[in-house]
Amino acid sequence: MVPLLLTFVLGTARERSGDETSPWNAMHLVSQAAIEAGSLAQQRATSPEIRNLGRLMVRDNSAFDRRLSALATARGIQLAEGPKPARIQFEELRGSHGVEFDRKFLNFGYAAAELLRKHMRDGAAQSGDASLRDLIAIFDPIIQQDEFLSGWCLGHCVSKSP
Repeated sequence: MVPLLLTFVLGTARERSGDETSPWNAMHLVSQAAIEAGSLAQQRATSPEIRNLGRLMVRDNSAFDRRLSALATARGIQLAEGPKPARIQFEELRGSHGVEFDRKFLNFGYAAAELLRKHMRDGAAQSGDASLRDLIAIFDPIIQQDEFLSGWCLGHCVSKSP
């Protein structure tokens, strides 16, 4: 899981640290990547548990991103549409099938949730916006559950053999 996380981090670390919109954009772009991966899992996963996890990831990240986007619009912050982090891993995921897809999706989902939660903590710490901090407080445990389920499914929902 570490190599994927490093790619996620490197993919978003290019943002300027002094830019007030950086945490907003980082959260938005990771959510968008998780939504795309979750949608793909609903179509391609081999087990109903993993398809359901894909559905949960889409639901949870979409709800967070909708509320984040609305808040950003109200603050006059325009969110970036790209580049999304982990593009290479997403393309590998898109090209995978069967158990290989399931493993790559679960690793992707775990890393995306972990990174989103990191950006949420950073955003809450850096932002003077109480509404953003409240939004993060609501969604952090939800995204944490998605992260846990991805890790649990990796150990319990896919075959141990390659």
